[in-house]
Amino acid sequence: MDNLPGLSAHYGQILETLLNQQDNNHPDQSVLRKNALQRLMETGFPSTRDEEWRFTNTKILNETAFRLADTVTNANASQEQNRFDNWPGIRLVFVNGQFMAGLSKNMDPNDRRLSIENTAFIADSEPDGFGLLHLALQNSGLTIRIADNVQLSEPIHLLFIASGADNEMMTPVCDINAGRNSGLTIIENFISSDQNTNFTNTHTRIRLSENASVRHIKIINENIRSYHYGQLRVDQERDSRFQSLAFLFGNKLNRNNISIILNGSGCESLMDGVFAGHRNQHHDVHTLIHHASPHCRSHELYRGILADESSAVFSGKIHVHPDAQKTDALQSNNCLLLSDQATINTKPQLEIYADDVKCTHGATVGQLNEDQIYYLRSRGIPEKKARNILTYAFAREIIEQVETEEVRNYIDQLLLNRLEEDMDFHK
Repeated sequence: MDNLPGLSAHYGQILETLLNQQDNNHPDQSVLRKNALQRLMETGFPSTRDEEWRFTNTKILNETAFRLADTVTNANASQEQNRFDNWPGIRLVFVNGQFMAGLSKNMDPNDRRLSIENTAFIADSEPDGFGLLHLALQNSGLTIRIADNVQLSEPIHLLFIASGADNEMMTPVCDINAGRNSGLTIIENFISSDQNTNFTNTHTRIRLSENASVRHIKIINENIRSYHYGQLRVDQERDSRFQSLAFLFGNKLNRNNISIILNGSGCESLMDGVFAGHRNQHHDVHTLIHHASPHCRSHELYRGILADESSAVFSGKIHVHPDAQKTDALQSNNCLLLSDQATINTKPQLEIYADDVKCTHGATVGQLNEDQIYYLRSRGIPEKKARNILTYAFAREIIEQVETEEVRNYIDQLLLNRLEEDMDFHK
């Protein structure tokens, strides 16, 4: 990369500023940050020359010297968070990647069921250059701990509002720990309060203790000029249950990495999602499930809806380790192309090193059924409306898995608005 020396100096200066702001009691953290930046400058950012990125053009991310976003809360951000006042549970608000306790809701410091602590750094694995950049420059986040035997009936809503100027980067981090026999729902909701071009680089780590149950819902609806790189790493212990539901609507480009490790027998892991692209949007979904223990189950279903000149990548891998006998793993990717210009590259993969397993994978790519369209039109429904009805039905199966009514209605409306917007755009 010709601009790597310039970026090295730019991000190095940002890192020095962060380190100067830190408490001197964290020397190990400084070493980890500096090592991450050094490795980044040695390896560079990913590009289409890398196998894991060959269908995703990262040129603008590789060449832009992003600044860390301003922490000032503007009026637009304050107004945006009010839209979710009817959502139940705890709301934890980030603006431009910075946690804002003053905008958050229903935080009770005396609640012994859980603890919520500010954190600026969590050391974790970094799969590529953008992960290394996040490890070096992460500067605001939360550690959430759910006590043993606690079942939270209402969700914890993490609301991330991008409200920065052009070429600003947000680097939030969340560490979620579920105690033995506990249960909770976490919602990560990413929105924009303006149309500026910015870059959200985020990382979430979830640890499930024995017999814990966690549902993670991620909703991305940032503006179509912005960029999003998200990592989710999940570690499951014996008899735990994890469910991931992802709804990807926003950004010019978003990359969603999910890595799950089944460390104990009897684990169950479910991953479902919908990505919807239009105009020149690009969605890139990479998932990896490590079956490291016997008697575990994983089921995965992603559905894509691509219109106009949008594009997407789905790459899902199931890795069954030698000791993971009696594994039950299913992976499926179904994509709906609504125009001749839309493209999808789908790559479901299995790596199996055990002999007593049940593993399947598959992918389908197609268009709307013309017979079904004709059926709806014969009953007086205009053609464009008929197409929208069938497109909505394609995604509805996954949306219906969201149990909280207010959240499910919100996702419903995002998809319906997208379909109506596309209808108006093509009139």
